[in-house]
Amino acid sequence: SYAAHYLAPKPLHAELSAPDAHCFVLATNTDTGALVGYGKLELTRPAHESVTGARPVLLQRLYVAASARGTGLADRILSALDTEATRRGFGTLWLECDPANERAWRFYEKRGFAVRGQVSYVLPNGANDNVRVMERGLREERERDAAPVG
Repeated sequence: SYAAHYLAPKPLHAELSAPDAHCFVLATNTDTGALVGYGKLELTRPAHESVTGARPVLLQRLYVAASARGTGLADRILSALDTEATRRGFGTLWLECDPANERAWRFYEKRGFAVRGQVSYVLPNGANDNVRVMERGLREERERDAAPVG
């Protein structure tokens, strides 16, 4: 229901029309033109206190429609966001992930994100006190950390 609300035409248009506080990657089906993937960096929100990486930026959303899952689209969106964040001078991606969304947090863990803390969400249908805060260095930072010394 969250994705259906925020990916509906009016809210999505409002986000896309907002000042330069966000960076988006949109993926569409080439045959139908339907939106099948969506990624968003929130460029101005301060990092959660548990985030330790340099120059953090929030990966606020990464969605892939059920019809496009298993195609590598999520990795391509994440890579595009990683590239754009690096281009803008950020060094760390951080995010908040509901552990009940097992598919999402396993995706992030497999891509090098580590759990750093937790945060509470207050939603219309109740509170969730177990949202994970995760982070990883951007490609450039990871490559620098992996480079041999000497």
